[in-house]
Amino acid sequence: HNQMNTMDLSIMKSLLECPVCFTIPRNQSIFLCNNSHKICKTCFDLLEVKVCPQGKCEYAGENPMRNRDLEKIISECDIELSCNNWREGCTVEAKRKVLEEHESECDFRTVPCPCNCGSNTMFSKLQDHLKDSHRRTHFKGKGESLSITWILKESHFSWNTKIFVNGVWENMDGQRFYCHFEKLDGKWISWICVEGGERTSRMLKSVIKIKSKKGDTDIEFEGEVFSIDTAKNDK
Repeated sequence: HNQMNTMDLSIMKSLLECPVCFTIPRNQSIFLCNNSHKICKTCFDLLEVKVCPQGKCEYAGENPMRNRDLEKIISECDIELSCNNWREGCTVEAKRKVLEEHESECDFRTVPCPCNCGSNTMFSKLQDHLKDSHRRTHFKGKGESLSITWILKESHFSWNTKIFVNGVWENMDGQRFYCHFEKLDGKWISWICVEGGERTSRMLKSVIKIKSKKGDTDIEFEGEVFSIDTAKNDK
């Protein structure tokens, strides 16, 4: 019985997967050529010449026919699927719910640079990017908390003055955080993001304290920690 189930799943997978990339398409269209050969949208978009790879058949214009039956089966069937980052090298396969959790922390996912340089990089190569592009803009701390001493000048309070300060801090367990302090449109903004996905960030809280030079004024703010996947404009 178990052998039969394995065979059934193998047959189902071969019927559902794209014959070009050999993965089951997720959350995307499945196109058909004029002879009903299927192809996932990702592979279709990668075709330099819009001709069916299986039989050199034609597609019905820029918007080919879709196999909506297969799309519906994939969206509702509880089968193992490939990680969305398989093209980048991830080999994880799992059922949808488990896979979505994995993808939020996948080492092969693309994340925005925490220094806000506008570039995106693979999570596993983030440290290489920071060393190559931001060696001079970072300072590091390690321990139970991070203390930044920064003296504000009168010119810093000008409305048009732009300020951006980065700090990299590791806690006692080696978990890395990025601490930011910025003046944007006349407002002072501070936030912290963790080198991890949403599952990691949900378990954390941040406390940011600001003290005056004389020590007579303290501002304390407790808030969330953002995942490194969160773009600056979404914070």
